[in-house]
Amino acid sequence: MERRVIAIFSFIRNKDGGILLPVLAILVMFTTMTLYVLQDYSVRRKMLVSTQDFYLAKSIEEMAILEFKEDMKQGEKLFQYNIGTVDISYDKEKKNHKITTSLNNQYKRTTNRTIKE
Repeated sequence: MERRVIAIFSFIRNKDGGILLPVLAILVMFTTMTLYVLQDYSVRRKMLVSTQDFYLAKSIEEMAILEFKEDMKQGEKLFQYNIGTVDISYDKEKKNHKITTSLNNQYKRTTNRTIKE
């Protein structure tokens, strides 16, 4: 009968070993790497969404200010757009306008700004 050579992982010399520990080590390495990749994806996604929301809010805020300048007789005005609302009110103590922008996805932004004709 011919003897075959079988690869056996062993930590103790001249003893038969198993592959449990190397497989567990590889599993831990892949799990750790997967967790790092998922965390990186999550952080990048949050940053992308917050940047997109900021620029959308800034855009509709500027559109509302342009419309508000046409008819500045009113002290307060609410502008509604398909992606959110902009509320402009005059603050007498600070002598400037308070602009509150809220998007439909719960993003809110408040700005104090002096609006001149």
